[in-house]
Amino acid sequence: MQTTSKKNEKKSQNRRTNGIFEATSLREQIETRAHEIYLARGCEPGHELDDWLQAEREIMGWL
Repeated sequence: MQTTSKKNEKKSQNRRTNGIFEATSLREQIETRAHEIYLARGCEPGHELDDWLQAEREIMGWL
């Protein structure tokens, strides 16, 4: 019985690890796109949040 519990615990841990990896990957995609938007704007400072939110909308729309 204890072996089954350990197997379930291991599966649950793997899902969490995968979820963290997927979230990191998404964050990196958004970060990269926000930087592209910043560069396209001519590297004009002061629009970091706008660039990030636009990148989020674009990336989330692609999924």
